[in-house]
Amino acid sequence: MNANESMTQFIDSHCHIDGPEYDADRDEVIARAREAGVTTMLNVGTGDPHSGAFERAVELAEKHNEDLRGRRRPSSRREAV
Repeated sequence: MNANESMTQFIDSHCHIDGPEYDADRDEVIARAREAGVTTMLNVGTGDPHSGAFERAVELAEKHNEDLRGRRRPSSRREAV
């Protein structure tokens, strides 16, 4: 490691970067996060299980597999256990 590299790594443990508000610049947002030291982003698919949110989160994680991980947040306590 040279003097310009930092050992600090950040993990965004809860983001929703799969949403339509990021359609125009999602790749740039991910690149800026990476440049800022974010090594992993946990993109959480939420909402109606039939809305496609989880599938979008997984698709995005597969596209950016070094930076993003997709996960579905449980919609109820029963589902979380």
